[in-house]
Amino acid sequence: MSLFAFKMSLVLLLVLPNLLSCAISMASQLDHQADMLLDGRMTSGNLTELTSLDLSYGKWNGSIPDTLGMLVNLKKLDLWGNGFSGLIPSSLGNLTRLDYMDLSSNSLSGHVPHEIGMIHNLLTGPIPQELGNCFELSDLDLSRNNLSGTIPVTLAKLQELYNLNLSYNSLSGGTSFSVNTRVSLDHNMDTCGDPHYGLTPCHMAELDKTIKEEKTNKHIMALVLSFAFFCFICLVVLGCLTIVYRRKKISKVIDENKSQGMVSIWNFDGKIAFEDILDATECFDEKYCIGVGGYGSVFRAELQGGSIYAIKLLHSTEDYTDEKAFHAEIQVLTKVRHRCIVKLYGYCSHSKCKFLVYDLIERGSLASNLQEEQLANELDWTKRIAIVGSSSLLLAP
Repeated sequence: MSLFAFKMSLVLLLVLPNLLSCAISMASQLDHQADMLLDGRMTSGNLTELTSLDLSYGKWNGSIPDTLGMLVNLKKLDLWGNGFSGLIPSSLGNLTRLDYMDLSSNSLSGHVPHEIGMIHNLLTGPIPQELGNCFELSDLDLSRNNLSGTIPVTLAKLQELYNLNLSYNSLSGGTSFSVNTRVSLDHNMDTCGDPHYGLTPCHMAELDKTIKEEKTNKHIMALVLSFAFFCFICLVVLGCLTIVYRRKKISKVIDENKSQGMVSIWNFDGKIAFEDILDATECFDEKYCIGVGGYGSVFRAELQGGSIYAIKLLHSTEDYTDEKAFHAEIQVLTKVRHRCIVKLYGYCSHSKCKFLVYDLIERGSLASNLQEEQLANELDWTKRIAIVGSSSLLLAP
């Protein structure tokens, strides 16, 4: 039988196994010629003595059969340049005598099985530590994949490893290899190792990593401080705008009062001014209100000197008769001086604002003291008679 006829019979055994009635049990090598194009799905037989299987650059498609793991004596497996897809069968881990395997230029996907590792497809995940158990492995090419994680230290145990190509992945870390191993780790993330292979020493890589982390931390700190400073500036600007707004508001009220004939009476030392009252009450803000009556609301005003006054803001009215009566009563009150009457320091009469400036009586009026039991007990009959006597002198003609 010629060599060509022998090879064609083996091809028929792989493609059409059901048409053959015998099996080859002692085949030692099956080489596939570069000009030999095969089409269809790959099958396998019980070629237990086969040591070399080369089906590269054919048109095989589908998935790699699990039964390839039965070829326990196989030393060479070359499926390069085909259309194989799907997962890598874990049964290939049974090929313990394998020293060369090429599955590159296919469409394999998924994770690398723990039993074996492959090349140049779309493989993801870490390189399995179990590859370090392939002691006879001489060539390992896992380049141009999406492998990640650290390079397994178990690869350093492969003393027979001659070529190791892990370039164009997302690997990190480093390890030491045999001096006879040619290593390629180009285009990875943070790999390091022996400078003999053109790699950065690991201690330098760690130093570079530390420097990068410090720079990153400094950048983060700078951003945080910049943001904090920006917030502080915003608060300062907001505070300044608030102060300016309040002053403009007070100035506007003062200008309106001056233009409309505001009348005020100062206290005996001349220190109470209209502007001070508006500033102390923040233009009569509700938080300073201490009482509400039928004629108006009472506000507590503490001036810069520490003096405290009661400002009675009268309800607005447009009745001209009430306006004249108000002025007449004010003229009388400013002339009254008696210890039983709360002292009136001044007033403001304006079409938009009318208020009286009194001494603030912290303990309240006689009526409020008599309504509370504790305060009423402190106000004994001797004090009550004295109050009645003083009031009668005030009412006497």
